[in-house]
Parts: sequence; C-alpha cells; structure tokens
Amino acid sequence: MKDARWIRTAIVALAGAALTLALSASAEAAPPPNDNYGSATQFEPTPGTVLGTNVDATRQSGEPQNGDSTVWWKWTATETGRFRLDTCQTVPSFDSVIGVYVGPNAANLTEIAKNDDGGCGSSNLSTLSFDAIAGVEYRFSVGTFGSESLNIRLSLRRTPLNDNYAAAYDFGAAQGSVRGSNFEATRELGEPRNGDATIWWKWVAPTSGSYHLDTCDTVPAADTYLGVYTGASVAQLLETATADDGSCGGGSALTELDFNAVQGTEYRFSVGTFGSESQNIVLGLISQACIDAKKAVRKAKDKVAKAQAKYDKAKKKVKKAKSKNKKRKAKAAKKKAKKKLKNANSALESALATSTASC
Repeated sequence: MKDARWIRTAIVALAGAALTLALSASAEAAPPPNDNYGSATQFEPTPGTVLGTNVDATRQSGEPQNGDSTVWWKWTATETGRFRLDTCQTVPSFDSVIGVYVGPNAANLTEIAKNDDGGCGSSNLSTLSFDAIAGVEYRFSVGTFGSESLNIRLSLRRTPLNDNYAAAYDFGAAQGSVRGSNFEATRELGEPRNGDATIWWKWVAPTSGSYHLDTCDTVPAADTYLGVYTGASVAQLLETATADDGSCGGGSALTELDFNAVQGTEYRFSVGTFGSESQNIVLGLISQACIDAKKAVRKAKDKVAKAQAKYDKAKKKVKKAKSKNKKRKAKAAKKKAKKKLKNANSALESALATSTASC
C-alpha cells in the first residue's frame, strides 16, 4: 500500500516537473511583444536609443523582407526634418536590416527608407536617413538574416538643420566665415559624393569675380571635401568647383578652392567629410579682389615703414652735419625723404580705401 502511494506521489511530481519544463520552454520560445507590426513598441525619447531583442521573433504575413526575425517600433515625428536611424551601438554586432515605413498594416506599407549592412564601419550593422514630416507616424523595422540579437540598440537622432540641400543655411555676409557641424549629417538621395556627412550653405554673389573658399581655420582638422554648385534642387545641380584635401598647409586634409562667380547668382556650398565628422567646421569665403587689396595694403605699409626709416635717418644727418655744404645737402635729402614718405602714406590711404570697398 505504501509502495502504491509512493508511486502515485512520484508520478504526480514527475508530471509537475514536466509541466514546469514545458511552460518554461514555452515562455522561452515566446516571440518579443513587438514582433508584429500592429504591436509595435512606442519609440521614446526622441532623440534617443531604445533596447530590444529579436530572439524568437518572426516575420508575419505580408511583412516586407527585412530579415527572418523582425521587431517593430512606432514613432510620430514632432518636427519636419531629416533624421538618422541606426543599430551602430549594438554589441555584439549582428547582421541587421532596418527599414522605415508608413501605412495602416503590414500588408499595406509604403517604404520610406531601408538599409542592410552599411554606415556603421566594417560591421554588418545598419544606418539610414530619412526626411520626416511633423505629425506623421512612422514604423521602424529591425530584422536579421540568420543570427538574432538579445541586445538590439536602435538609435534615432536629428541631423543638422542644414543637412539637406533645400535647407541650406544663408551664408549671410558677402564674404567672411561661418561655423557649423556635420555631426550626424547624412548624404541625401541624388546628392554629389562630397563625403558621407554633408552640410550646406547658400550665398548670392554681390559682384562678379574670383572667390576663394576654404576650411583652413577648422580646429581640430578634419578630412573635408568642398563643393560649389548652382541649381534649383539637389537633383538639378551644376558643379562650379570641387576640391578634396587642398593646400591649407601643415599636411592637414583641410580643403580650399577658387571659383568664378557671377553677380546675382545663388551658389550652394557643400562641406562634407569622409570617415570622421567635425563639430567645429569653419568655412571661410573671400573674394580675389579682397585678397589682392589686402596684399596691396601690406605692400603699402612696408613702403611707408621704409620711407619713414629713410626720413628719420635723413633728419639725423641734418643734425650731425657740421659744414654749411653738408648741412645743405642733408636738408635736401631730408626734404626728398619727406616727400617720399608723404607719397607712401597717400598710397597706403588709397590701398586701405580699396581694401574697405573690396572686403
């Protein structure tokens, strides 16, 4: 009798253990809560990074081919502008595919942007950029081919306000310098290959002539690429001039170029970098007329300095002269030196006036 009770107890215990294992296995095999498009997790904060996993995730019927194991987030744009989405911070790395969509359900989606293995260095992680419209809800898909990840890190960030050609900052002055950052900048569709992270300025030529554009004052130095264009849109650009790794000196990869401008024409300046980005880009613009005028001022100042030295020397000779003949000659030399000094000062005033008008 005792043996029978022991056997029943053992059977019950084994059954309970089996049920526990089954429930545990079932729990482990359950897909992530944001496995389906309709159950997308809210992406917040913005900008920011969210964590997730696609272990045991699936691909529902009608879903875009973004991998065999996809998970979803949803985000409503708070402003119109360009944004960057990436999995670059995910450790360990995995073969990710990311996509941005709009639409009512998984079977009726419009693709906004998609990327597989690109933009995060040498890894198979992914990055993309897209233009968002305030108030529109977007869905972000993260999938993998083969491998899965327990530690997906999906980041969304605003790119610089002048990231796109159409949103170019006004350079403002006829010439001078402006500062900017291409941190988190992108290269929009159709944009010339002026680096992987480009920003834009627009400028209307005040006068016709040759101009000099450079990033030489950027500290620390960055591997910059410069471009000057005209055109109504990024798809209709006409190249005026481009340069990569110019002669800013010091062996740096900073850049400078010269271009001819026509009065009243609007030009667009593109500054990009390959590899590294810069939060302190200094873009300088100066006309050749101003360069020439400044050179003329320097030469005029040198002439004034030399004329002044000769005049001072002539005055000393007058004081040292003993005889009437020597004093007469010294006074004549002094008078001549004084006239040259006066002419040099007049030339300097003229050069300064030209410099003011040209610069």
